This record gives sequence, structure tokens and C-alpha cells, in this order.
Amino acid sequence: MSSAVIALRRQWRAVALVGCVGLVVFGLSQPRWLVGSAVVWSYCLWLLFRGLDDNRREGDSILLASLGWPTWVTVARGGLLAVTAGFLFLPMPLGAGGFVPAAAYSVASLLDHVDGRLARALGRTTRLGEKLDMELDAVGILIVSALAIQYGKIPAWYLAIGLARYAFVLGIAWRRHRGAPVVTLDPLPLRRVLAGVQMGFLSVALWPPVPSELTLFVAPVFGGATLAMFARDWWRVSGRLVHDA
Repeated sequence: MSSAVIALRRQWRAVALVGCVGLVVFGLSQPRWLVGSAVVWSYCLWLLFRGLDDNRREGDSILLASLGWPTWVTVARGGLLAVTAGFLFLPMPLGAGGFVPAAAYSVASLLDHVDGRLARALGRTTRLGEKLDMELDAVGILIVSALAIQYGKIPAWYLAIGLARYAFVLGIAWRRHRGAPVVTLDPLPLRRVLAGVQMGFLSVALWPPVPSELTLFVAPVFGGATLAMFARDWWRVSGRLVHDA
């Protein structure tokens, strides 16, 4: 085992310990809160551990011995998503407590704009960071979609938005299993823009002062745009869409 691998695993254990202690302290008064937070934090740790071997700069074969500041920011996002997920198993908190899940996810969404820029500025763009960022975007949207539905802020069908990426990935796996062709998805800036807009909408929807009448009214606009993009991408990877219009 190389020294870089040993160093990365040591950092992973430190992340796991600090995160677990923090969540336990935060949730001592609400054991049910720990259920959702523990599941999501465990998932984040699994993603991080699984991807340690991808902690390499783009085009470089050398394994970096340090996770680096950009990845630490992404890991912090995972911790905030775990905090948000804990509220899935609790009734909607009243008073000041009602602002906690909204604030946690809003900060996580803002940090999504930080880690990538920081990685490019420091020359620390890695496959690990890219994978972790993408997976946390998806799990965050799923968590907050479910939570906003629970709070009556968006319609129940909106859960399809949170599940869309996972259905998309399973669909690709199923096509490969059957030997059906899978076309590489083309780079499209609009895809990232829509993901950011979706996260922004869900962040706003969670805040208690924002009326549910408003979020329920505009939800079809944001949800429809995202589902249309997934439909377009599915046509692309399944070979039905050869050229963009």
C-alpha cells in the first residue's frame, strides 16, 4: 500500500470520526433525527472511500496524498445534507427550528458553487471531486424534494425530480445488460444550469416564510424543465436523438 493511499485513508477516518461525533452531538435531543442523518452521512462516507483512488489531477496518473480544500468543501456539503436529511423523520419543526433544514440545504447549495471554482483556481480538479460533487447534487435534490413534499411546499409528483437521475442511471445499466446501444451524453451547459436552478428553487421553497401557495404554483415550471431535460438526455443516450435541433 502506497504512502498516498495510507494518507488518504487516514484523512477519510478523520472525516468519518468528526462527522459522526458532530451528528451525534447535534441530534442528542432528537434520536429520530439521527436515523436520516446517519444514512446520508454513511452514504457520503462510502462515496468518498470508494473514490479515493480517483484523487488525481485531470490527465495525471499520480495519486494525490491530500484530499485538498475543494474536496473538503464538498465533504462539508455532505455533512450539511446529512443534517437536512435528519428532518425527514420528524414533524415539521416550529419556530426557529423550522429554519434549520432550509439553512443547511441553502448553505450546501451555495457551497456547490464554491468547490468547483476553488478546484480550478488551485489546480486541484480531480475525478474524485467531480464524482462526489455530482452524487451529492443528486442525493441533495432527492432529500429536499421529499422534505418539501412533507412540508406541503411542493406537489407529491415532484419526487420524480429527486428520483430522475437514479432512474436514468438504472436505465443505462439495463440497456447495457441487454446489449442495447448506449450513446455518450453530449456536454450541454444548460444541463448544469438547470441543476443549479432546481437546487435554488428547492432551497427557497424550504424557508418557512415562503408561502406554500407560491411554491406549489411555480413548481411545475421548475419541475417540468428538469424532467424535459432528462427526457431529452434519455433520447440521446438511447440513440433516438442523433442531432440537436
